[in-house]
Amino acid sequence: MSSPPVIQVIAYLKRNPALTRDEFYEHWEKKHAPIAKPFFEKHGVTRYQQIQASGTILANRSHSDTTETVEFDGIALSQTSDPGLMMKGLASVEEGGDAYYNEVVKVDEDRFLDRQAPGEGVVAVFFGKEIAVI
Repeated sequence: MSSPPVIQVIAYLKRNPALTRDEFYEHWEKKHAPIAKPFFEKHGVTRYQQIQASGTILANRSHSDTTETVEFDGIALSQTSDPGLMMKGLASVEEGGDAYYNEVVKVDEDRFLDRQAPGEGVVAVFFGKEIAVI
């Protein structure tokens, strides 16, 4: 019996404009990561990485039909064999989401993400099957 495939979730983040990029990185690494870790572990994430990089990308989490190029300030990488379990936890409590995420993690995200940007600061998300080469 083979193991289920590892899925890589790639999320492009836009910082709260009240923060400098260095302040964003500091908060994301030192304050947010320890808060987010228990949520990820509970919801099947086996690896979580933060990439401190910036650039532009086409937003795929916009509520409009137009394609919009937006700046991003970081990339969050999560590995899981069950992305549905993680995504379910991210839903509102009313929709069956995780209370800890909604009461702790999301509250912290409100501090450092640009909630006016497409996807409320998570401007693009991609899911892909991981193929290890090296």
